[in-house]
Amino acid sequence: MRDTTGRTWQVKLVDRPVDRKIVLGHRWPTFSAAHKLRPLD
Repeated sequence: MRDTTGRTWQVKLVDRPVDRKIVLGHRWPTFSAAHKLRPLD
């Protein structure tokens, strides 16, 4: 899966240390959940 939005998310997550740990622990789940909540919001 490669998208401009996904890339931005990764960069944003890596930009922060706390988010980086989440990405390392959950990896994609966090992005997937955020993407799913986005349209629901």
